[in-house]
Amino acid sequence: GGPDTVQEWMRWHGLKDIRIDRTIAQLLRARRDLRDERDSSTPLAMVELLRKIDSGNVLKPQSRALLLDMMARCKTGKNRIRGLLPPGTKVQNKTGTLSGLSDDVGFITLPDGRRIAVAVFPRYGSNRPRTVAEAARTIYYGFRSGRWTSVDVSPEGSRVLFDLLGDLYELPIAGGEARSLTSGMAWDMQPRYSPDGNTIVFTSDRAGGDNLWVMVRNGNAPRQLT
Repeated sequence: GGPDTVQEWMRWHGLKDIRIDRTIAQLLRARRDLRDERDSSTPLAMVELLRKIDSGNVLKPQSRALLLDMMARCKTGKNRIRGLLPPGTKVQNKTGTLSGLSDDVGFITLPDGRRIAVAVFPRYGSNRPRTVAEAARTIYYGFRSGRWTSVDVSPEGSRVLFDLLGDLYELPIAGGEARSLTSGMAWDMQPRYSPDGNTIVFTSDRAGGDNLWVMVRNGNAPRQLT
């Protein structure tokens, strides 16, 4: 085990911008400084780690279950991610605190069973836990209410296409279950059906900047247009 083994595990699973340099005992003995890049992560990297854990593909089922159970029983930072969510909301999280930093990362489960990976790392400020709580509340109600969507109707009038917080979905116009067409770290938005309904044009930053992309209607074979 040890930091080197964990860092290699991160590298093996394609995780970047996360550093594991010291053991917990070494961390507790050390002078902690926000300018020290050791044992650090970006919020995006942490969300990607959470996503991989949630997928079930990087840990054995018993290890994943143990980790999530430990996160569900987290006793610290009740005024952070959990602070402003509706009573009874399922949260699995882990907090971190340094001088000038109060962070929290974890999963929020919505009433319909969807799970949101969240990482909030506020620095400085007079009430950082409140910042975390307000960010988590905004994310929770944003996903729950389905705000920030762009909608299009298929040419034959049978299906609806929409974006929701960076992913694209399609569902029957009469109602039913939405089918995910895109997912991942890229921000996909403003989808539109082609005149024949066989392809979908959308805007995405998956190549590093906002560009037009096209894919077949089932979400396969995306290619960049601009």
